[in-house]
Amino acid sequence: NIIIGERTAEEIKINIGSMYPKSVPERMLVKGRDITTGLPVEIEVTSDEVYNALSECAEKILEGVHSVLEETPPELVADVSERGIYITGGGGLVWGLDKLIAEKTGIPILSRWVISVIRVIPAVFILLSLFSIVFEGGIILCVPLKNVIS
Repeated sequence: NIIIGERTAEEIKINIGSMYPKSVPERMLVKGRDITTGLPVEIEVTSDEVYNALSECAEKILEGVHSVLEETPPELVADVSERGIYITGGGGLVWGLDKLIAEKTGIPILSRWVISVIRVIPAVFILLSLFSIVFEGGIILCVPLKNVIS
């Protein structure tokens, strides 16, 4: 029953946010405004609480990934399975997203957060729906195909 600002929410996401269960929960003090009294209040938030709050978003991301992989031609899926998936975007930095996607898809997630330039190649646009679905959550998943990443 607390209202927090956008900056505080971002700090929570960066510091203790999780899309995969942590073996040792982390804690963070958060300042905000009590909904009932309107007065300033400070509470402790745990990474388990943030994980629960982000679980619906994580499920939507996984649904988007699965949907795109199902619609992708077999030879491209083979490349994806071999080369892995790059995660980029601010939401891609949330702890455990890489583990979650790798566990649910069996595809390796590469820890390269910035992709410089993607050349326009028709094969890339087969995966365009991945960008539109997953970007809504603040995350872009990029699949490295041959001659795509420069």
